[in-house]
Amino acid sequence: MTGSAFLPEGEAPEPPAKEHQPTMQHHTRTLFVIVTALFSLILCSAPAMAAEDDVITPITLDEVHTLLQSDTPLVISLMTSWCGPCREELPMLDLLYSDYRAQGVEFVGISLDMAQEPMEKMLREVPVSFPFYWVGESAMEDLEVNAVPQLILVKNGGIVQRLVGLLGEAQLRGLLDDFLKQTG
Repeated sequence: MTGSAFLPEGEAPEPPAKEHQPTMQHHTRTLFVIVTALFSLILCSAPAMAAEDDVITPITLDEVHTLLQSDTPLVISLMTSWCGPCREELPMLDLLYSDYRAQGVEFVGISLDMAQEPMEKMLREVPVSFPFYWVGESAMEDLEVNAVPQLILVKNGGIVQRLVGLLGEAQLRGLLDDFLKQTG
């Protein structure tokens, strides 16, 4: 008898099954699939995350005119993202905002850039605590802006003073102290 007790004569036994052991190539492929899936998930959710992180709000010219008629003491900062002195002024304005807010003075920033995105980028790099709006450069003529940075001090429904150019912190504190005395 040439066959085994379990196999018909003439058939060879099957080789024993190999235990499946993942290779390095298999691990690399699996890792690649996982990383690609995570990366895709992040990219797909990026626009939604960006929308939640908006740091600037579009505003109409009529809304700017409403701000210019504020009864509350208000400092309006008009600027553009391409203006070096405007960028330099932001940290000081944020500091002054935190100091003078307790005394009833509000601060608002208004971008006169052609588009909203450049100022958003700048404000992500140099964040501020006060609200920032975008009205666009077409408002410059209507607002009588001939240079930036420009601060407009508003109280009791009207413009009290326009300050053009980059001012030092001590100088601006003095002007704000005088402004507060006038609002009493």
